[in-house]
Amino acid sequence: MDYNEQREELIVRYKKLRNDAAEDCKFSKAKMEASFTITEKTMKWLNIRANWLQLHHSFEFKRSEAWKKAYEYYKTDYPFSLNTKEEYNNMIKTDPSYAEIADLATITSDIVDYIDSTLDAIKSLGWEI
Repeated sequence: MDYNEQREELIVRYKKLRNDAAEDCKFSKAKMEASFTITEKTMKWLNIRANWLQLHHSFEFKRSEAWKKAYEYYKTDYPFSLNTKEEYNNMIKTDPSYAEIADLATITSDIVDYIDSTLDAIKSLGWEI
C-alpha cells in the first residue's frame, strides 16, 4: 500500500472514530439507563486506543529507520557537502521517503490524542449522571 492510500485509509478510519466518539459521549437525561454503560464504553475505547497506539509505534519505528537511512545517504552518498547538524536535519525532513512516514506517524499520534480526549469525556459522564 502506498503513502496516499495509507493516508486516506487513516483519515477515513479517523472520521468513523469521531462519529463513534460523538455517539458514545452523548448524555441524555431521557435515556439515563443507557448512560450507565460507562465501564463498557471505557473498555471499548481503551481497546481502540491500544490498537491505534500499536499502529503509531510501528509508524514511529519506520520513521526512525527512514531517518537513519536518510542520514546515512546524506552523510556518505550525497554529492554535496553538508556541514552542520541543521543542514542534515533540513535535508532529512524534506526527503520524501522520510516525510511520508513522518506524516503517517503524526496522524496516528493525533488520533491517539483524540482517543485520550474521548476517554476523558466518557469518564466525565459519570459526574453528569
